[in-house]
Amino acid sequence: PRPPEGSPRHRLLAGGALEISNVSRGDAGTYGVRCHNAQGSASARLRLTVHYPPVIVRAPDPVLVDEGGAGELLCEARGSPLPPGCLRWGR
Repeated sequence: PRPPEGSPRHRLLAGGALEISNVSRGDAGTYGVRCHNAQGSASARLRLTVHYPPVIVRAPDPVLVDEGGAGELLCEARGSPLPPGCLRWGR
């Protein structure tokens, strides 16, 4: 992962907090922090999840089916969160 200090949107605040401005999907992932002093050191990892609305990224292609046959329509969506059953078909 890239170091947060490398981006102008990532800023270390007094007291050790990391501020990320204008958060995007690309900021999602695992972040790590380390601290140390004369008594020792410690580290922690945390996961940042960025929520965004669903979008359909692949729509079904036309399907030709003979009468009495079966057809399959495929659709793909992305979003966070994207719960099971969020795609609904209608006619």
